Amino acid sequence: TIYSHNQLYGRWYTARRPRMPKTSRQLRIELCTSTHRALLYSASDIEVLTERQLTRHPFLQRVGPDILDPELTRAQIVERLSAAPFRQRALGSLYLDQAFLAGNGNYLRSEILWVAGLDPASRPADLDRASLEKLAAETLRISRRSYRTRGVTVAPGLAKSLKDSDMSFEQYRFYVFGREGLPCRHCGERIERRTMGSRNLFVCPSCQGTNG
Repeated sequence: TIYSHNQLYGRWYTARRPRMPKTSRQLRIELCTSTHRALLYSASDIEVLTERQLTRHPFLQRVGPDILDPELTRAQIVERLSAAPFRQRALGSLYLDQAFLAGNGNYLRSEILWVAGLDPASRPADLDRASLEKLAAETLRISRRSYRTRGVTVAPGLAKSLKDSDMSFEQYRFYVFGREGLPCRHCGERIERRTMGSRNLFVCPSCQGTNG
């Protein structure tokens, strides 16, 4: 699966030929068909495997379900959130753990937790059933929206409005990620940048009930 598991190693872009993305990343692999190409940038560890080798790969055997698997359901995510290996973990750390959900990345972590209205320090064990259901639903919705839009997590109507106001792609694509000091798109509170799991995490202290 090149759309999600690959995020453990680098970043893929897919596009109709001959379009090439504008990026400063180093191109490592280009896979082409007569109509499309897949480009892998900045990967440090590359393996080309047969289907049989893929199922036996020692690292991939430890990863969780692919976050973009169309068969992944909200109920399955709730079940994983409630499972013993994960239920006592802080959400901000859990949502970078590929053993929980494979393919989830750093910007998705911030965006999903904001839309779900959850403090990154909270644990699945701290949440009621309704909160778990909402988190699972937003996990699927935001990750799939981002895939369809090539990285835009805000709702389509908001994205169009912000784009029409002459905001650049990087300015309008996220709710909170990378927006430190800017107003929350929902309540106007200033977005804060924190560090969790050795990675930047962006939160709205009002919408997510965070206290630092």
